[in-house]
Amino acid sequence: MPQHFNSETWHPMKTSRVGIRIFILSLYLVFYSMFLPDGAPAQTSQARGKVEPLEVPEPSWRKPKASTKEDEARGFYIQRPRVGLGVIYDFDEERRESGSSSSKDITQELRERLLLETRGWVYHPALMTFKLRLEPEWRQIDEDRDRTGTDVTAAPPDEGREDAFLGAYDANVHLLQYKPYSLRLYGQRRETTLRSAFAQSSDSEIDTYGADLYLKPKQLPTTIGYSHREVDQTGFFSSDETRDEFRLLTRHIANRSQTRLNANYTESERTSQGILNAIETLNADLHNHWEILDKRRLRLNSFWNYRSTQSDTIDTTDWRIAENLHWRHRTNLYSDYNANFGRLETNDFEQENQSYSARVTHLYKDQLTTTLEGGYTGNSFTGGDDQTYRTRLDLSYRRPTQWGRLNLFAGWGYNITQRDADDLDRQVLDESRILSNTGPVQFLANEDVDLASVVVTDNTNTTVFALGADYTLTLVGQQVRIDRTTFGAIADGQEVFVDYVFTADEPFDDTLLRQSYGIEMLFGSALTLSYRYQQDTQDITSGPEPDNPVDDTLHHASARYVLPWSETRLDYEDSDRTSGISTSQWRISETLRSRWNNRLFGSITGTYVNTEFKELDETEDIFDLRARMEWVPRSWSKYTLEAFREDVNGDVRDTVDTGVLFRLDLAYRIWRGAIIYSLFDEEDRMSDNSRLRQTFRVEVIRIPW
Repeated sequence: MPQHFNSETWHPMKTSRVGIRIFILSLYLVFYSMFLPDGAPAQTSQARGKVEPLEVPEPSWRKPKASTKEDEARGFYIQRPRVGLGVIYDFDEERRESGSSSSKDITQELRERLLLETRGWVYHPALMTFKLRLEPEWRQIDEDRDRTGTDVTAAPPDEGREDAFLGAYDANVHLLQYKPYSLRLYGQRRETTLRSAFAQSSDSEIDTYGADLYLKPKQLPTTIGYSHREVDQTGFFSSDETRDEFRLLTRHIANRSQTRLNANYTESERTSQGILNAIETLNADLHNHWEILDKRRLRLNSFWNYRSTQSDTIDTTDWRIAENLHWRHRTNLYSDYNANFGRLETNDFEQENQSYSARVTHLYKDQLTTTLEGGYTGNSFTGGDDQTYRTRLDLSYRRPTQWGRLNLFAGWGYNITQRDADDLDRQVLDESRILSNTGPVQFLANEDVDLASVVVTDNTNTTVFALGADYTLTLVGQQVRIDRTTFGAIADGQEVFVDYVFTADEPFDDTLLRQSYGIEMLFGSALTLSYRYQQDTQDITSGPEPDNPVDDTLHHASARYVLPWSETRLDYEDSDRTSGISTSQWRISETLRSRWNNRLFGSITGTYVNTEFKELDETEDIFDLRARMEWVPRSWSKYTLEAFREDVNGDVRDTVDTGVLFRLDLAYRIWRGAIIYSLFDEEDRMSDNSRLRQTFRVEVIRIPW
C-alpha cells in the first residue's frame, strides 16, 4: 500500500469513472457468457424458477464441449471462457489504548473482482496443454487514522484514499505429458485473507512461479522442481518473505523393496517488525523398506538424513542413519532391533551419538502384553562425553468385563549413566514444543539457559520466528517459559523447534529408576476413569552431587463421560519435582451439543484450568467459554453465530479476550452472497494495553460459469 494519500473525501459507494466502465464491461461479459449458444439451452424447464441449495453441482449439459476435428485441423483449441464476478465491501475499525496513548483506525474498502478461466491445447494435446485463470481486482480504499497521547508527533492523524489494482492469475502449461519425460511450467499471483472471530485478520499477497520436470522410467520415476515465492503480509505484525526452493524426488520399487529419495534446498529471507532473518536449508531423506521374508515376517527399514542450515544466528550440519529390523517369530511373539548413528556440527559445538537397542514383545491370550527392552546410548561432544545403559520392562493387561473393559499398566526402567566433561556449556537443537493458549505451560527442558542464544523455528527449520512479535520468553526461577503471541505467525497448537545454549552441572555418574503404574476402567461407551502414577529417583554414584538431584513424582487422574449430546471431562495432575517446576493443575471441561432438527445445530464448550506453581507460590486461572450455532431455514440460506471469552488471570499472564462472529450465507443458482460481522476485544491487564476491533463485510459472488 502506498505511503502517501491525497486528502479528498471518499464514500465507499462512489467509484472512479474507470471503475464504472470496468464494472459495466464485467456485466457485459457475464451476460455474454450466460446467453452465448453452446448447443444447449441456458436452463432446463425443470430448473427454471427453482431455488438451488448452497452447493450446486455443475449440470452435464453446461460442461464445456470437447475439441472438434475442425480445432484439430486448425492446430489450436481454447475452451470458451468461464466467467465469474464478485463485489466485496469491507469495513474495519480498530481502537487501541496503551497507557496515556490511544489510536483509532477506520478502513473502508470496496473490491470489484472479475474472474475468467479457460483451458486448451496448442498443435496437439500431446504436445502442450494449458490452463489459465485470470482474476483482476480493483480496490478503492479509504483510511482514517487518529492518534492521541505520547505518540502523536511520531504518528500524526492521517486520512486519505487509495485506488489499487491486483492482477491475480494462475497459469499452468504442461509439455509432452504423454511422453516418458514432461515439463510443467506454472505461475501464480493470489491474495489470501485469514479471517477469524478469535484473532485479527491477516492479508497476504503471494507470487509464485516455477517448473517441474517429470522423468517417467518405470523403475525410477523422478521429479525435479524449482519454485520462487514472494509473500507480502499485512496485519497486526507485517512481514515480507522471499523463498527459492529446489526439489528432487525419486523412488524405486522392486518386488520386495521400496526406496525413496526426497531432497530440497531452500533459501529464504523473512522481515518481521524490521528484523531480517535469512536462512538457507539443505535437507535430504533416503528411505528404504526391504521385505526379507514373506508375509512381513522379517523386514528391514533404513533411514538416512542430511540437513544443513545456515542463518544469521547459527550454522548447523546434521546427519543421521537409522536401521530397524522387525522379526515376527510367531503370531504372538516378535522382536525389534535398532541401530542409530548421528553427527551434529554448529558454530562452536560438535556432537556424535550412537545408540543400540533390542526389544522383545509377547502377547498372552490376547490379554497380557509383555515387553522387555535393553539398550545403549553414547554421546561424544565438544568438551566431554556420556554413556547410558538402559533396560525396561512393561506389562499391559486388558480384559473385557460385564460392565465394559479393564486396562492395567505397569513399567519399570533402570538407567546407568557415566559422564565426563571439561566444558559445561551445552548446545540444544530442535527441542520440540507445542505452543497453545489453553494447553500445558511450556518450559524449556534445561535450566540456566542463555536467553540471547534462543532461536525458534517451525518444525521444518525454514522459518525463523521473531521474539516479541511471534513468541515471548519469561524467566521463572531458573527455568525459561515460552509462549506464543496472540497475533504472531505461530498458530495456536503449532509445533516449533527451539535451539539454545545452557550451562550444565559438573559431571557425575548416576543411576535413575523410573516406575509407572496405571489403571483405566471403561464403563460401556460413556464413562472412562483412569489414574497414572510415575516416580523418578536418581542416585549419585560418583562425582559432585548436583544442586537438585532427580526425585520427581507425578499423579494424574481423569474422568470422561460422553453422551450423544454432551462430553464432560475432569483432569487432575499433581507433580513434585526437584529437577523442575512443581505444579498442581485442575482442568474441567464441558461440551453440550444439540441438533434440534436437520436445520438447527448448536454447541457450547466451557473450560476451566487452575495451575499452581508450588515453589514460586504463583497461580494461573484460565476460564474459556465458546459457543457456536448454525441454522439453515431454507436450502438457499444459512446463519452462523460464534462467540467466545477467554480470561487468563495469573502472575505471568493477565488477559481477557472476547469475540463474536455472525455470518449469513445466501445462494441462488450460480450466485453467492454473504454478510459477515465480527468483534474482537483484547485486554492485557498486566501491561494496561487494550485493543477493540470490529469488521463488517458484504460480498456478492457469481461463481465461474
